Amino acid sequence: MLSYAPLMNVDKIRVFSHAEPFHPFTICLSDGQRLPIEHPEFVAISPTRHTLLVYKPDGSFLIVQTDQITALQSRKRRPKAKPN
Repeated sequence: MLSYAPLMNVDKIRVFSHAEPFHPFTICLSDGQRLPIEHPEFVAISPTRHTLLVYKPDGSFLIVQTDQITALQSRKRRPKAKPN
């Protein structure tokens, strides 16, 4: 039996990463990892939609199998403090 949940997660990732204005989000994995996406260019979806590249701010990256994604959590950016 083929599961369509990973493909739905990929669609949600695409929606989150193309939102305007962009809001950071977190990808939650089945092993408990939480991968913060702070910028839309920090996530890339493979043409087959079975894997993602998730980039970290230091330029390193993780390869994630989409069937390991359990949830996506939207996070609102904190407003910048106004100078006094």
